[in-house]
Amino acid sequence: MNGVQCRACQDHCDARAIRFRLMPGGRSQPQFDAEACTGCGECVVPCPVGAIRLAEPKQQQEALAC
Repeated sequence: MNGVQCRACQDHCDARAIRFRLMPGGRSQPQFDAEACTGCGECVVPCPVGAIRLAEPKQQQEALAC
């Protein structure tokens, strides 16, 4: 990590699903709210390092009765 802070994903997220929390030392850590995310992908394109990918949520499989 080079100490470069980018918040392009937060800036492009209309649903406010991505926020940054200030950490000790002056750095910020991204916080993701999966329930607020609409899956629109607006955060993916502006990321200059390709750090964000969208994936289908894994559905919980029901246990089969024996």
